Amino acid sequence: AAVADLFFQRDGGNLIISSNEFSSRLGLNTGSTTRGTLDVRVNLLNGATVPIATFSGSTNFAGLLVDNSGSGDLFTASSSGLNRFVIQNNGNVGVGTTDPDNLLAISEIDDKDTGPIIKLHGNAVNQVESGRIRFTESSGIYQGAYLQYDGSANVFNIGVHNASNVLTTSDTNVISLVRSNGAVGIHTTSPGATLHIAGN
Repeated sequence: AAVADLFFQRDGGNLIISSNEFSSRLGLNTGSTTRGTLDVRVNLLNGATVPIATFSGSTNFAGLLVDNSGSGDLFTASSSGLNRFVIQNNGNVGVGTTDPDNLLAISEIDDKDTGPIIKLHGNAVNQVESGRIRFTESSGIYQGAYLQYDGSANVFNIGVHNASNVLTTSDTNVISLVRSNGAVGIHTTSPGATLHIAGN
């Protein structure tokens, strides 16, 4: 904007820079008890079709660094005053809750469609890797156990990974549930009966 389009205002010891009086504003607040030290407000005259704030650049460091030496949360996101997402000072993450008591806590109403649901899905229909959760003994290896849905075979697998590597060829499907009929296979992914145990 040209210099003539900028408005500089003093507000109780605070510096306010706006492009059209109060339609959009960048405020540097030193004495306000109701606003943050940096107060950015969107231009309400453009139909609310642009972001409130954007960050763009090229760096080998973090794109956004938050360092809070106090006891408050590191980050909080809300809509219309309702908390949606929070990262606490201790690193705990809460979705739908302001007080997560674990590394990740998700809270929502008792509803089968909009309740506390985690959904994993592939980029295409009938994808072999339609979702997998691994429980590993340490970072950098797959050794441990896993849950996996094979969208190509329509089978949900519960398996183990005994080798100290990151090769899916070392995965062993132990229990398999067929989507179409609910058949359960132990050491087989193609059960021929309601319960099919393969091997000794």
